[in-house]
Amino acid sequence: MPIAPEVQDAIREYVRGGGTLIAIYCAHGQGFPGCNSWEFAGDVRECAQELSFDDPPATAHLGDVLGITAGGGNVRHASVRDERRTVVLAQYNALVDEGRWADEEASCGLLVPVPDATIVARFEDGSPAVIAQEFGQGTAITIGIDVGLIADNIVQESMYAGLDEMFAALGCRKAYETGDYHVEAGMWHNDAGERLLILVNHDAENPRTAPLPDGATATIEPWRAHVWTSDRGSL
Repeated sequence: MPIAPEVQDAIREYVRGGGTLIAIYCAHGQGFPGCNSWEFAGDVRECAQELSFDDPPATAHLGDVLGITAGGGNVRHASVRDERRTVVLAQYNALVDEGRWADEEASCGLLVPVPDATIVARFEDGSPAVIAQEFGQGTAITIGIDVGLIADNIVQESMYAGLDEMFAALGCRKAYETGDYHVEAGMWHNDAGERLLILVNHDAENPRTAPLPDGATATIEPWRAHVWTSDRGSL
């Protein structure tokens, strides 16, 4: 999506000063945040697809921070692999073929890294899929698949495991660990220290069991939720 040059400068200074930026490919717009033509005015999707960078020259873009000289478009890929695992995209691709829920390919068609960027993962044809770039004292990670689009439609455990490792290495923590990628957790607390936990089982066929903060466990039926509070336990 286009980002105003002044906001791009703020992001640039944040990373240069030691911050971490994660940019994820958007399949709907077929581009990356801050890497499309700011001067292009029109429909939001058309604006996002107006790939600018240096050809034609853009008024402003974040390619220098993300470590890419060009990126965008839309294509089908079969898998993404790094040193530890391979994420197979066949299940998501089948949904697109069937026209069920998803109708957009989830992979970036073109991702060209700068010479000193590190290619963290590649698509099955060897082209870059995930890029890491040191910028000043900080780091930018550019992911060439729309992980949100995939996650909205299927549970891709190998993809989640890779993201878990990446975020943990960056010092991030989960709001609550369920130990099961099919079980989503939301945790809230107030100033008095009271806590509310909502667990949702996204498995349409099987019950799932998750731990609770008080040491008990909850078995959640398919497509159902479980609520726990620190003052009343399970509700």
